[in-house]
Amino acid sequence: MIIKIIPMPGVVGPAGPSLSAGPIRSTAGTSTINSQTGTGNTFVMSAGTPTITGGMVVDGISINNGVGTGIYNLVFGTGNPFIANTTGQNNIAIGEDALKANTTGTNNIAVGLWALKANTTGNLNLAIGSEALESNTTGTQNTAIGTVALYANTTGIKNTGIGTGAISGNTTGYSNTATGFASMANNTTGYSNVAFGGEALYNNTEGFNNVAFGANTLYSNTTGRSNTALSTGALYSNTTGRSNIAVGTGALAANTDGYFNIAIGIGALDSSTTVNGNLGIGTNVLTANTDGYNNIAIGGLAFFKNTTGSNNLAIGTSAGYENITGERNVFIGHGAGGLETGSDKLYIDVTNTTTPLIYGDFATNTLTVNGSLNVSTAATGTFTSQDNKTITVTNGIITSIV
Repeated sequence: MIIKIIPMPGVVGPAGPSLSAGPIRSTAGTSTINSQTGTGNTFVMSAGTPTITGGMVVDGISINNGVGTGIYNLVFGTGNPFIANTTGQNNIAIGEDALKANTTGTNNIAVGLWALKANTTGNLNLAIGSEALESNTTGTQNTAIGTVALYANTTGIKNTGIGTGAISGNTTGYSNTATGFASMANNTTGYSNVAFGGEALYNNTEGFNNVAFGANTLYSNTTGRSNTALSTGALYSNTTGRSNIAVGTGALAANTDGYFNIAIGIGALDSSTTVNGNLGIGTNVLTANTDGYNNIAIGGLAFFKNTTGSNNLAIGTSAGYENITGERNVFIGHGAGGLETGSDKLYIDVTNTTTPLIYGDFATNTLTVNGSLNVSTAATGTFTSQDNKTITVTNGIITSIV
C-alpha cells in the first residue's frame, strides 16, 4: 500500500463513499472528507490538517502516543508496547512490547523487540536492539546497543553496553562500559569496569575498577579488581588477582590470583600464576616464571628461564637468561649473567661472559674487577681494606692487593 501526502490542489471527481467516519481509505472513484480527496489506492491531501487522536494501525503496526496522561510519547509497534504507562512522558517505544511495563519512567528510548520491556520507573535509558535492557525496572542512565545488551540489568545505573551480549548478565552493577561482542557478558554486580574488545572481561561477576582493552583480555576475571590489561589475551586467566598491569599480547596470561605484577611486552610473565610483585618489561621477559616473586627484568628475554627464583634484578637483553631458581642476583648489561645459574651474584658486562668486567658475590661480600679499576687520577698510596688486605694505588690505579 502506498500513502502519499502531496500539498497540491486536487480535482474532485464524482463523490464516492463518505469518509466522515472510520479509517481514511479510498475505493474506486474519488472520495472526499474535509477537502481531502482519495482516488483508487492513493490518498491526496489538498487542504486542511487532519488530526488523528486515537492513533492508527497500519498493516498491524500500531502508531500512537501510548496510554495514561503522560505527554510527548511515541509508540510504534506490534504486541503491547507502552501499554502500562500512567504518567511517563518523553518516551519512544518502537518494536513489539517495547517499554511494555513502563508506568512513570521518562525520557527513555526503546527500539527493538522487547527492548526495555520490564522498565517501570527507570529514566534516561537508551536501548537499541532486540531484548536490549529487557529486564531493566528502575535502572537509570543506561545505554544498550545490540541484541540482548544489558539484558539482565534491573537496577544498575550508568552502564554502557555496545555489542551483541555486552554486559548481558549485569543486574545491579553500575558505571560499567563494555564495547564488543559478549564483553563483560557475565558481570552481575561489578562496577566501574571498562571492557573494549570481543569477550573482554567476559566472566567478570563482581570485580571492579578493571580496564580491559583487546579481545579476551581479563577473560576469566571474576572478582579481581584494579587490573589493567591491554592487548589480546593479556591477563586472560586472571580470576581474583588484583592491581596487575599487563600490556602486550599474552602478557600475564596465566596469572590467576597474583597481585602487584607489571608485565609490558609480548609474552611477558605469561607463565606466572599466583606470584606477586614482579616487574617485566620486554618481549618474553620472565616468561617461564611460575612461582618467583619480587623480580625485576628489563630487556627482551631477561630472566627468560627463571621459574621459582625471587628477588632478582636483570637489566639488559638476555640478562640472566639461563638462571632458573637463583635468588638475589643483580645482572646489568646486555647478556650479563646470561650463563649464571646460582644465587647472590653480581654481573656487570655487555656479554654473557663468566668473567665480567665487574663480578661480585653478595654471600661472601667479595668484589672482583676483571680489568683496571681507576679510583681517582690523583690517588697514590697504600690503603688497608676492611678485611685487612693492603691495597696499593698508583695514579688512581690499583696495582696490587695483598
